[in-house]
Amino acid sequence: MEVMCQHKRLLKRLNAELKPWRTYTIAVDGRNYSGKSSMARFLAWQLGMPALETDMFLVRGSQPARYEYDQLKKLIETRHSKNWPVIIEGIKILETLELLQVRPDFLIFMKNTGVEATGGLSSQITVYLQKYCPELKAHFVFEWNASGDALSGS
Repeated sequence: MEVMCQHKRLLKRLNAELKPWRTYTIAVDGRNYSGKSSMARFLAWQLGMPALETDMFLVRGSQPARYEYDQLKKLIETRHSKNWPVIIEGIKILETLELLQVRPDFLIFMKNTGVEATGGLSSQITVYLQKYCPELKAHFVFEWNASGDALSGS
């Protein structure tokens, strides 16, 4: 992953928000293949905190997809009980956090304009996007295309 100006702007904003460290939840949302995991890993590396990838908590074979919510909530609560921040990423992250009764303090929406919405989840994601409007609620929208060129970041 090439570090671009948008990455640097995002890090600057987050560093300002996070100092001093405290209970804080950074959520990374977006469609399939939008770069959520890469962004969460990059932020974890740069900010020195863990990134929780919701895919790791999927209940195998569940339709519709379900997560091990108890385990995910326990990890978030452990960080927060120590007054530490955490990054969590995933498709439909606002819905997941709502179920966990966790409010994100900073929402990043990843938008890959070079990937078409396809697959079994695309209709669920479309309904989610209409209901939760994560792009409009985001504190930072990172837009790029499939060739890796950043288009904007706000």
